[in-house]
Amino acid sequence: MNQFKRAKVVLAYTDEAKSEYYQIWRSAIGGLHIGTNVKTLKSNSRIRFNQLYIITDEDLLPNEYGLDIRTNTIIQNGDKNNNMTLSDWQYVKRIIATDNSDLYVKPDKPNMSSYMSFSLGNQVPKLPTTFIHKYINSVNNKEDIINVLVDYIHTRTNNPDYPNKSNKEFIEHCYLKVHKKDNTITIRKLKNNWNREELIKELHAYREFVWKNGASLGDLNKYIEQTL
Repeated sequence: MNQFKRAKVVLAYTDEAKSEYYQIWRSAIGGLHIGTNVKTLKSNSRIRFNQLYIITDEDLLPNEYGLDIRTNTIIQNGDKNNNMTLSDWQYVKRIIATDNSDLYVKPDKPNMSSYMSFSLGNQVPKLPTTFIHKYINSVNNKEDIINVLVDYIHTRTNNPDYPNKSNKEFIEHCYLKVHKKDNTITIRKLKNNWNREELIKELHAYREFVWKNGASLGDLNKYIEQTL
C-alpha cells in the first residue's frame, strides 16, 4: 500500500561547482537559477552554489547520510571520521533524496527500511527535475516550499511469533518508494484543502491505519502529522 509521509526541503550552500549535472545557483541579486556548465561561474565571487535535500526525522541506518540542520553539514552514519557526540545526533536528519550526485554508499547488508536497498548503483535517490524547477520558481516568487509529502510503500509480512490473530500477527515495513528507471522519488505538495473524494480516500486510509494499529488519540495525531 502506498502511503505519503511528511518531509522537509532544505537548500544548502556548497562551494562546489559541477559541470556534469544540473546545479542550483543564486545570483548576486538573489534569484535562484539552474543550469549546466556552472564551473564557468566559479570565478564570480558573487555567485553562490546550492544543493537541495529532502530530509525526515527517521533514524539513519548504517552508512546512510544525514544533514546537520545547525550547519547544513552532511554526516554519514558510521563514518569513523565523524566527530559527533550523542547529543549532536538529535540535529542530524535523514537525507532521503537530493540533487547532490556525490552521495553514494554501499550498505553492509540489504535492509528493507533503507533506501539503499532500492536505489540504483547505491546512489542516494534523486530529486525529479520537475520538482527542482517548481522549487526554484517558488523561491523566486517568495513562496518557499518547506514541507512536502513523499511516497512510501507500506507492507505487512506474517510474524511467526504471534500465530493468533492480533495486531501483532504481522510485521510492518514502511520504506521509501524509489523509481528504478531513474532513481527518483515521488513528491507531492502538502495540501491545506481537500475535496469530498480526496477526504473519503484519506478516511479509508485512516480506517486501515486504525485497524492495523489499534490506534489511540496519540496515534491519530501522529498519523495527521505524518500524512496531512
